[in-house]
Amino acid sequence: HKTKSVSISRLNGGSGLRIMPGKVDKEVASHYLRLNFTNASFPRDVDLKIKILSPDGNIVAETRETVFLSVGEISKVLSLPDIQNRELWSPDHPNLYKLEL
Repeated sequence: HKTKSVSISRLNGGSGLRIMPGKVDKEVASHYLRLNFTNASFPRDVDLKIKILSPDGNIVAETRETVFLSVGEISKVLSLPDIQNRELWSPDHPNLYKLEL
């Protein structure tokens, strides 16, 4: 028996994933992750593994979250792990972090 899947969906013409700033200072940065899901089958828990990688590809933070999804399109906001001693972005040094989900 095969069930329909859960997917990250685009809502209102935007992305299915959005990173929003929280606390940001010289030592630490915290952010929130908004995910838009489509659950086409039955209410369920979904386990997520989130990794944040530094500009040079090293894992600087990771976490696991379990979110409950009812049927339909659902938006969830999760707290991302803090990034300590992060590399700042500038035009001369465009340090970009990656998020793996």
